[in-house]
Amino acid sequence: MIKTKDGKRKISVGKATAFVLFFSLILTVISGCISEAPSETIAPSETTASPEEFIDSGKLIFSVYTDIVTMDPAEAFVWYSCTIARNCYEGLCEYDIKDYSIKPLLAKSWDVSEDGTEWTFHLREGVKFQDGTDFNAEAVKFNFERINAIKKGPSTWIEKIKDVQVIDEHTVKITTEGVWAFLLDALASHRVFLIASPTYVEEHATDEDPWATEWMHGHTCGTGPYKAVEWVPEQYIKLQRNENYWKGWKGKHFSEVVYQVNKEDSTAVLKLKTGEVDLVNNLAVDFWDELKKEPNLLVKVFPSMSQFYIYMNNCRGPLEDKNLRWAITYAIDYDAMAKAANTEQAQGPLPKMMLGHDNTLPVYKRDLEKAKEYLNKSSYAGKQINLVLSYVTGAKVHVDTALIVKESLADIGINVKLQGLTWPTFAGQIYGDPREAG
Repeated sequence: MIKTKDGKRKISVGKATAFVLFFSLILTVISGCISEAPSETIAPSETTASPEEFIDSGKLIFSVYTDIVTMDPAEAFVWYSCTIARNCYEGLCEYDIKDYSIKPLLAKSWDVSEDGTEWTFHLREGVKFQDGTDFNAEAVKFNFERINAIKKGPSTWIEKIKDVQVIDEHTVKITTEGVWAFLLDALASHRVFLIASPTYVEEHATDEDPWATEWMHGHTCGTGPYKAVEWVPEQYIKLQRNENYWKGWKGKHFSEVVYQVNKEDSTAVLKLKTGEVDLVNNLAVDFWDELKKEPNLLVKVFPSMSQFYIYMNNCRGPLEDKNLRWAITYAIDYDAMAKAANTEQAQGPLPKMMLGHDNTLPVYKRDLEKAKEYLNKSSYAGKQINLVLSYVTGAKVHVDTALIVKESLADIGINVKLQGLTWPTFAGQIYGDPREAG
């Protein structure tokens, strides 16, 4: 929710434009490009500043339903962790929010070899990290090595990068294992190759923790428009404007952004109505009509590149059986899930706006006869099947869609126990060793 020129506060609702098994949601990024009027909590500064100068729009309070897992760009891979990281760190390129094309960011341009395996990036000069040190080719190489050494979520997206070579201070060459058309998408992602200050990391490294993961977990030092100054777990995270941001601060911008954790949608909606928070997104569909009636609120629905999945752990237990997985695929009521999330079913694993999306791919439809046929082919035919489905607590639509899965599988005799988890625990299950996942 942001207060607009006509005095209305705004609630943004990310309309799912893709759907696999969970709905697609918006990922909100508060960055230097935002130019909105102030929130209710802090009045705008009286100023006669020209559009070329910074005009303080005060503080934005953004209600989120879960805390982050980490601020470390080499580990941040889920939800609001990436939102925080992307506001404090930047990568070589980024998506243009207008048309979802890829445009330069810390790199000003790039060239590709004839065989498509060598990408030469020409870096911006004069860019500083928040500790005052220079961004350069060595920083790019350092972060590539750090991400690979830590081996968390972001590293899985750059596995095909074979080498990062420093050509000169502002030129770096990335070599891939064979032709990899997805490279620019990976580098443009908010969760893959965000660049931290090597000096800052090294200053906080120890013999036991050579990549300073413990320190970087709760501290930031990138080239981004904001820097984290306070984190009270399960309560809030406070970001402050990076006054020396390389893009500058022309016009109206927020000097402070607070991510406030409100685990229940009902709490967030109440605070929205009373003006205690300025922005809420990812609210359950149930609240949309109610909020549209509020004269001081503006509801915005817009596309998102995010989409959600149900992960099946096929490393152990019943889901090792391929026929059982097929049975589940055909048993789920996709239409009911899409309706619960006010969205549509996804067509393949990539969002519509992403390079590589194929709109000719078939989508699964519920077919109980096929589901039962595959169940009978499985090694669990005639046996009791008990599964556990984990979801993130606080997000009503997660609960609603999880219930639909439970009811769908009950129709073919599979028992599903629902397990609500916090984001950190949930992320640990998803991105940890599947052989050890609960």
